[in-house]
Amino acid sequence: AADRIQNILVGSAKLDGVVIAPGETFDFNESLGAIDRGAGFVDGLIITNNRTIVGVGGGICQVSTTMFRAAFLAGLPVTERWQHFYRVGYYELGENAPPGFDASIYQPDLNLKFVNDTDYFLMIRTEFDPDVQRLRVLLKGHGPARQVVVSSWHDEPIPPPPARIVANADLKPGEKKQTDYAIWGMNAGIIRKVWVHAQLIIEDEFTSLFQPWAARWEIGPDALGNLDTSDIQGAD
Repeated sequence: AADRIQNILVGSAKLDGVVIAPGETFDFNESLGAIDRGAGFVDGLIITNNRTIVGVGGGICQVSTTMFRAAFLAGLPVTERWQHFYRVGYYELGENAPPGFDASIYQPDLNLKFVNDTDYFLMIRTEFDPDVQRLRVLLKGHGPARQVVVSSWHDEPIPPPPARIVANADLKPGEKKQTDYAIWGMNAGIIRKVWVHAQLIIEDEFTSLFQPWAARWEIGPDALGNLDTSDIQGAD
């Protein structure tokens, strides 16, 4: 979507060239700055208060997720990372993308932080190509190479609950609008071991408890406030 492309472009550009000193903690929200229209962000879909709604900066979590994966695969200590409330399908596309390899941000409460525990400065470079819809995050620096070994696990998926039906007086009687889609929940984890010169320096695990997510429909009530749910599959 054009709004997500705009927000990814703006967000990744603000992080390009950030320098992290030895021993310094990278703070995603602090480096990004405020997510508002004045900074160039536009409205897009965001997850908040157990709903998917339109809000400023929708799509910026694709930047934080890519940044998280860069730090994770570089073998750097990640000190703060939050999962999304429910599974987001495009974070599980392609190889080496198990459930839970994501990082949600929501200012000011949800953040992403990692530490430059090397003896050298690191520079963040971001490369976003909107034509092929690809974002890359590069962490450039010096020091001995780190070998990162990754494994993952997940439990059986959890079926979604019945569809939620909500009256919306702004819709015509009988008019229906789907605002959320049913998603299966899951408990998942990603385990990481980081080696330098055959010495294990980090062993950690990032777990996610993805909630089963119900489809949500808004329906225009008739004069008596009745809602016609006869053609909504999975309605309770």
